[in-house]
Amino acid sequence: MALQELLKRFLGEEPEQRANPDARLRLAGAVLLLEIAQSDFELDARELQVVEEALSRQFRLDTQTAQQLIQQARDEHADSTSLEPYVRVLNQHCGRDERRQLLLNLWQVAHADGVLHAHEEHMMRRIADMLYLSHADFIQAKLAVLGPDAG
Repeated sequence: MALQELLKRFLGEEPEQRANPDARLRLAGAVLLLEIAQSDFELDARELQVVEEALSRQFRLDTQTAQQLIQQARDEHADSTSLEPYVRVLNQHCGRDERRQLLLNLWQVAHADGVLHAHEEHMMRRIADMLYLSHADFIQAKLAVLGPDAG
């Protein structure tokens, strides 16, 4: 896909995104969730299930819509070179509580396979910083998912 086409699609110049302004926000969240799911260089069924559940919770989507969004995000993620455009959309349109909820969902995806890889934690720190969330927010979300021994 050409860069211009990708930018038009992401920036909402496609008809379906103009008709549904929340589409960019949902897509941005889905791309971040997939980034974490793939950050350990494996993407398994458990992680995809947690991504689907997180999208359903975060954006109040039914199962079919969440699955379609995952496929769209996979296509988008394959063509992207930076998380910055997605994070920018989230920062512009989500309050702190929504970004904290997303961080919690990201931790759930990172731990879906029961193992927290060093690269997953690194990506979590990076994304939390990009979302302008504090270190306390980062630790609280981590402990909520991994338990008090996660420190």
